This record gives sequence, structure tokens and C-alpha cells, in this order.
Amino acid sequence: MAATVYNGSGTFSHTNTTNKNQRILIYYLRIENNGGSFTTMNWGNLVFTDIAGPSGGQVWGLKLGINAYSSSASSMVATMSVKGISSGAGGGLNGGYHLPLEGYIKEGETFALSNPDSGVSVQIKYMFTVIDEE
Repeated sequence: MAATVYNGSGTFSHTNTTNKNQRILIYYLRIENNGGSFTTMNWGNLVFTDIAGPSGGQVWGLKLGINAYSSSASSMVATMSVKGISSGAGGGLNGGYHLPLEGYIKEGETFALSNPDSGVSVQIKYMFTVIDEE
């Protein structure tokens, strides 16, 4: 079972060209929006739009350790997403924007994060693992 680890910042795209299904695990994803465009996540044919905007930020990930003691600190929710600084149009008032943290793409499908303002008004940081399923 082959695995590839991606970590970095900015927009991201991975297309499955293995002729197998691939499992994607999101260990860390932070989208900080300072007045830029909304971020979009494509997970195969599933599309999540309006992520972390128009201002504020949010963190997602499997097995995150967070500090929730300050009155303005983030709070953990059942999906292991952390409540955003501001909820934005795509988020809920009490839990931020919810995204899957583990899933599959088949041959030819793409897992991607896109934002036209990435690196300017929008900061995207990530660590994903992509595993070829036998």
C-alpha cells in the first residue's frame, strides 16, 4: 500500500492516476481569510464552497490538539473541526464550516483546494496523506 504525504501552503490539487481507489486523510487544514474570496474544496464530484470567509479562519484535522481555555479561543466539535474566528457565509454559528476529514477518490477524480486570492488575502496551509487502496 503506497502512501504520499502532502504538506505546504497555497492552493492544492491531486488527481488519482493509479487505476485504484485512493483514501485521503486530512491531518491539518487551516484556511485564514482576510477579506479575500471564499475557498473551494473539490473531493471527486463533491464540491464544498464558501469555506472560511469572508473574514476569519478555521482549522480542521484528524486528532487535533487545541487550547479552548481563552474566552475567544476555538472550541472542539464532534467532527474534529475547530470553530472559526468568524463563521462566514458557509459556516454555522456554533461550529464553523464542516468538512469530511477522510474519504475516497476513484481513478480520474481530483481532490483540490482552490482560491483566486490564495497567498494574498487568503492563507491555506495543509497536511494530507493519500493512500492507494489495494
